[in-house]
Amino acid sequence: DVNSLNLVGQVGERASKGMASRGFRDPNPGAFHVVMANQLGLIKRAFAGNINKKIRNGEIWNQPIVGYQSRVEDDRHHRSGSGRVHVITTLTYVSEIGQTWEPVVGTPKQRFSEFEFGYTLELDHNGNITGGEWDDKKMHPSFIWKHDKLEIKGYMSKLNEIYHPRF
Repeated sequence: DVNSLNLVGQVGERASKGMASRGFRDPNPGAFHVVMANQLGLIKRAFAGNINKKIRNGEIWNQPIVGYQSRVEDDRHHRSGSGRVHVITTLTYVSEIGQTWEPVVGTPKQRFSEFEFGYTLELDHNGNITGGEWDDKKMHPSFIWKHDKLEIKGYMSKLNEIYHPRF
C-alpha cells in the first residue's frame, strides 16, 4: 500500500551500488539539526535513531530520542551574512532495561541516557541552515527515522491496547 509507505520518514542517504559503505550514509548535520529541532522542539514528538557507535558489526540499535539540548560554541559570520556555527548537542534517549511484565513508560522504571556530539552548521545570508559537517565522522547519530501512529484494525485491533496504552 503506497499510502502506508508515506508514514515512515528517514534521514540518511541510501548508499549506491559500488560504494565502500553499505546501507545508508550518515545524515548531513544540517538536515539532522533541522529534523531534531522540528520534531522535538516544535512538534514535541520523539523519533528513533542509531546512536550506539560502540557496536561496529553493522547492527542498528534504534533508540527512542526524546529530548535534546544544543549550545553554540563558536559563531563566525562573513560580511555577506552567511556563516558557520559550531554546535554541541546532547540527545536524551530511552535506554534499555531488563524484561518486565509491569508498565515502564512514565514510571520510575523508565531509564534515560545521554549522547553528546559536535558539528558545524553552514548558514546562508538569511540564517537558514544549508549544510554542515560532523566533528567526528563516527560519533554522531548515523540514522534517524520516525513512524506515524499505527492504527491496527480488524481481527487484531485488540493489539491497540498494547501499542497505545491509556495510562
